Amino acid sequence: MLKFNAFVKNKNGSVIILFAFFFLVIMMAVSMVVDGAKAFNAKSKSSYALDAAILAAAKALNETEANDAELTDIANRTFSANIYGIIADARFETVSLSINRETNTVSGRVNGAVETSFASVVNITTIPISNESSTIFNTRDIELAMMLDVTGSMQHQNRIDDLKVAAKDVVDILIGSGPASNKTRIGLAPYAAAVNVGSFASRISNNTSLDNCVVERAVATSRDDAPNGNKSFQSFQNAIQNIRDQYGSNRISEYNRRYQCPTSEIVPLTNNAALLKSEIDQFQPAGFTAGHVGVTWAWNIISPLWRNVWPSDSAPDDYNQNDVIKAVILMTDGMFNTAFIGSPEDGLRGDYDGSPTSKDITEQLCNNMKSENVVIYSVSFQAPTRAQQTLRNCATQADNYFDAQNGAELRDAFRSIAIRLARVRLSQ
Repeated sequence: MLKFNAFVKNKNGSVIILFAFFFLVIMMAVSMVVDGAKAFNAKSKSSYALDAAILAAAKALNETEANDAELTDIANRTFSANIYGIIADARFETVSLSINRETNTVSGRVNGAVETSFASVVNITTIPISNESSTIFNTRDIELAMMLDVTGSMQHQNRIDDLKVAAKDVVDILIGSGPASNKTRIGLAPYAAAVNVGSFASRISNNTSLDNCVVERAVATSRDDAPNGNKSFQSFQNAIQNIRDQYGSNRISEYNRRYQCPTSEIVPLTNNAALLKSEIDQFQPAGFTAGHVGVTWAWNIISPLWRNVWPSDSAPDDYNQNDVIKAVILMTDGMFNTAFIGSPEDGLRGDYDGSPTSKDITEQLCNNMKSENVVIYSVSFQAPTRAQQTLRNCATQADNYFDAQNGAELRDAFRSIAIRLARVRLSQ
């Protein structure tokens, strides 16, 4: 009888069974979260890659005499280039392409699977994924200017290298390595405390720039894209002399500390992908952030008022043309904190009581661009809250603003912008 009671009271076996049961439940829950997130990420990334593939095929169909097999090869090579090294533990089949030359439609589908990390314990080794994409090509020209931050803070955590990759993605998606076409042209406006206008410096600064860089216009209240007259851009040397004449030498040393002419020059509109990527690769970070100056030059690159300044191949088209998309990408990792004519965001405000800040000027410039139907995309890259708000205010609409917290998110943002522009170009 005692042995029987002891047997009844011995619950060790049932505890082990319960533990095993709950362990299995927990493992299944963990697998659903971890492997589900992996599958979602793979589907999202492969969707971008498929979009790029379909757009590349549509571009080739519109601009070349490629047959269906060649277009399918273009789509698959583009998909592979955009997916390679991005998604771990994912495998994809070849892109299936459908081409309708009568309706000007290119469609595609890709299937794949993600290998699981935890769900394999319950005999689930892969999660299937698939994506579909299509576009109707009816091409419009694109004029895109990219305002790219090359300030000193971009050297932190290899941000400048992340930017180079992201910016070159835009070039590859919109222009690619195929036959040159005037349908899509891109310009670059790298900026820090000033903008290096290169060989255009003499004309733009009235022969006053000693280093090919310019800061704001002589008239601090200028908020448009007019290139000449009393709105000529100032060299740093002239700006400093004006500050000294008007306010004395009290803070000249601080202005000198903030100023640095970027080594990277602006690039007017071009369809030369190799040139654009070579210029991007040469970006070197240094200096403070005069964001409003960068915004100004992004606008100038696509402004028809600058048609007689830029080379003929870079001449922008008129505003409000149904067959032309004018757009800018505004990118920064820092607060707009430097100005030489008008107040900066911080530090030197006392010299110009009541004058607008770099942030104020930026938002006014953005509003004026919007009035000319320029599409504005903005990207903050690990930027402080005030800079994020400025970029939000600048974006044409809420989903034109992107907040990137790492290199992968920055690349996703630039790729998303490029694909959206290409879709508008090919479908409207």
